[in-house]
Amino acid sequence: MSEVIGTPKDFSCTLTTTASEQRIWQLWTDVAGWPQWDTPLQSASLEATIGIGISGQLVTRSGQRSQFTVTEFAPTSSYAFCTLLPGATLTVRRFFGRQHDDGRLEFTHHVRFSGPLGGVFAALLGRGFMRQLPEVMTKLRQLAESSG
Repeated sequence: MSEVIGTPKDFSCTLTTTASEQRIWQLWTDVAGWPQWDTPLQSASLEATIGIGISGQLVTRSGQRSQFTVTEFAPTSSYAFCTLLPGATLTVRRFFGRQHDDGRLEFTHHVRFSGPLGGVFAALLGRGFMRQLPEVMTKLRQLAESSG
C-alpha cells in the first residue's frame, strides 16, 4: 500500500514500479485517459498537445468542473499544472525519482495549495485528496505494469 506524506496543504505519494519510465510518461501525458486511473475524474481534456501554457478542463464524478494550465513541462521527466481557486492555487506536480538497481522506478504525485486562502482550500479539499491519492497511484501503477 502506498503512503501519503505531508499535510493537507502540501503532500505527496511516491510508488515504485516495474513499468518503464516511457509507459508511465505515456499515461501521465494522455490527459483524456486520466480517468482510467485518476478515479475521482469523470473526464479530462486539453486544448492542444501537453506543454507549458496549455490549458485544459477537469470534470469530477460529482460534476465539479475546473480549468487548469500546464505550468512546468520537462519532456519524459516531469510536469505540473495549476488550477486557480478564489484566493488560492492548487498545483499538481508529477515526476520521476530514483531508478533502483533492480530496475524498479520511483514516480511521485505531489499536491500543494498555496496563496492567501490556500489553507482554507487545504482544509476543505486536502484531506479528501490525500485519502484518494493512494488508490490513484496504485491504479496508475497497475495500468502501466499490465499494459506496458
